[in-house]
Amino acid sequence: NAEYGQLAALSTPHQFLMLSAAPEHEAKFQAARARHGSIMAFHGSPMENWHAILRTGLRNASGSKLQIHGAAHGSGIYLSPNCSTSWGYTRTSVSNSARPAENGLGYLGKDLVCMALCEVVNHELKNNNSNIWVMPHEHYVVTRFFIVWDYNALGALSGVSTQTEPLKSQIQYCLQYYGLDSNN
Repeated sequence: NAEYGQLAALSTPHQFLMLSAAPEHEAKFQAARARHGSIMAFHGSPMENWHAILRTGLRNASGSKLQIHGAAHGSGIYLSPNCSTSWGYTRTSVSNSARPAENGLGYLGKDLVCMALCEVVNHELKNNNSNIWVMPHEHYVVTRFFIVWDYNALGALSGVSTQTEPLKSQIQYCLQYYGLDSNN
């Protein structure tokens, strides 16, 4: 539940609040947010990308060797207010890195899905489609929550959006509680 930093609407206890980005990134983000406001959105990526994302933040990989999806909506970081839209970018079929422990404990499943719930500066955000947003500026995106699901959870997440209740209020409560006030 939100009072413990958990977003009940996401149907998983495996949620990790990210209290800040790298100091330089967070400072640029805070300055831009103060000028333009912010909005929350999901970002989905394959399992093998999350170590780098959590260490260095989301990067605009468009046009580089790191790009793994097309750029039908332009160059930038792809986000969505809808959980199920970002889920499609997780490429779960190749994310087989989780293995059961020898004693059988601690096994979440081989088809783990990881996503970020990001705070995004609401300026120059390309909204070509109501479900797909593109942010060309890396310093305008900060991961606020890292979330892990078993692949089978997708059905429970249909219709979950950062723009509607109850998730919108749960996010706001958590960010305010930890001093990361969002102004969506």
